[in-house]
Amino acid sequence: MILASLLVVPSIWAAPLESPKLKGAITAAIVTELDGSVLFERFADTRVMPASNEKLFTCAFALAQRGKDYTSKTRIWRTDDSIQIVADGDPTLDSSKLAEVRTLLGKVSEAKVFLKQAYVQDRPDSWQLGDAPNRYAPAIHAFSVDKAGFEVWLGPEGVKFKPHEPEIKKIQFLDSSGSKSSVKFNPLASELTVLGPMPLVDTKVDTLSDPNPSETALKILTGSGTAKELKDVPTALNDITLSSPPISQLISDCLKPSDNCLAEHLLFIGSAKPTYSEAQKSISQWLIKSVGLEAWAFKVEDGSGLSRKNITTARSVSKLLAWAAKQPTFNLWQDSLAASGAGTLAKRLKGIDFKGKTGTLAMVSALSGYVKCTNGKTRIVSVILNQYGCSETDAREALDQFIENVAKK
Repeated sequence: MILASLLVVPSIWAAPLESPKLKGAITAAIVTELDGSVLFERFADTRVMPASNEKLFTCAFALAQRGKDYTSKTRIWRTDDSIQIVADGDPTLDSSKLAEVRTLLGKVSEAKVFLKQAYVQDRPDSWQLGDAPNRYAPAIHAFSVDKAGFEVWLGPEGVKFKPHEPEIKKIQFLDSSGSKSSVKFNPLASELTVLGPMPLVDTKVDTLSDPNPSETALKILTGSGTAKELKDVPTALNDITLSSPPISQLISDCLKPSDNCLAEHLLFIGSAKPTYSEAQKSISQWLIKSVGLEAWAFKVEDGSGLSRKNITTARSVSKLLAWAAKQPTFNLWQDSLAASGAGTLAKRLKGIDFKGKTGTLAMVSALSGYVKCTNGKTRIVSVILNQYGCSETDAREALDQFIENVAKK
């Protein structure tokens, strides 16, 4: 009787993954107990793209390496003729805070500005070119502002930017016909093109990535978008210190809404390495030595999962989640995840006690986390779909149904 029940339950769990709508797709899945004991697996060792499930690795890494209370600092020294800035990497600095600091600094127009950043990285080569203009694909500078993004507003007075004005070299207007206005943006050339008629009232039309986040931050703080490299950190006590929220808050703000900018910063904050190649090595070594992943079973390309060169297996994700469950920070970790009916799961899995991470790219859909079952047990689930031909909605419904079946059986 026991053997029969063990055979029946996995077949019920697997049913959504065997839908005709997923024909030809890669359907990798695994279910384990909280201690990692495997209850069900389906192509669990197949290498797949994780999309934003990659953020689970990044956030766990930053939390483990830095600790839950770690904060990044932006330190500023003001002398009679200079402003010196050392930025560890705070992705939460906003333009209003920098404007306040500018007031505290007094007259800044004639000051020489020096800047030392922990890292200055453009978008990884593996990010798709079409992603580059968007807020979700920013350049990652340790001294940055407004998460390296800005809003474009069009109206009767022309083009406006909020919450700050980025350094855009050229704005042009083309094709004022039609009924809808839009913009095209080339962040590499720093060119903005406005298409269609101008709205009669101020209207937000897009949210874009800043072409040079540190240049914009410098302009807000000092009035100049340029600075010389600060080679030697001053030994004197600095005049102003800006602190980021603790890692515990950053990972929650990253995972719940799936914020790519925060994820990329957390990769560098966790690794304390100034380049993507070195950060990739740092997190990979940690995943192998501390979490117990096998080197062949994953490849880290970035912190957010935006690159299609990120590779993992469903088993690797479940191993990470099982490892996290054994840490003293487990309660904090669970609370940082999106919950049913909230965050990126706002319209999903209602009535199911699930905390986890979603993931979406073109033809990629993933869902991994912890589900509390009707029998009172908490199980680890990871299910990742690649190369499906159905709609994104159908793919998500299959994932959700899989999680619901695990919760109820």
